[in-house]
Amino acid sequence: MIIKEVFDMGCDCCCCGDKKVDMCESCGMPMQNAELRGGKQPENKCCVHCCDAEGKLKGKEEVREGMISYYVEHEGKSKEDAETFVDEYMTKMPAWK
Repeated sequence: MIIKEVFDMGCDCCCCGDKKVDMCESCGMPMQNAELRGGKQPENKCCVHCCDAEGKLKGKEEVREGMISYYVEHEGKSKEDAETFVDEYMTKMPAWK
């Protein structure tokens, strides 16, 4: 599964027309506007789900648990499958390298 499938995005390049859509460096969520960025800060490279209210990246385990919950609740994965997927996926994300 690739990120465009996870977020039901129609393009391979994560662009909407001529406007590039940044992806959260922690979880890969598309961030089309400042409201979706950590701390609602336009330059934040991580999303509101991966950051606290001030825009600081949450701990890896807290982000991991949030991602697992997302895949179980919204994608219908079993907890075990979600854990395996998230653990593999996070190794590829810039925030966790």
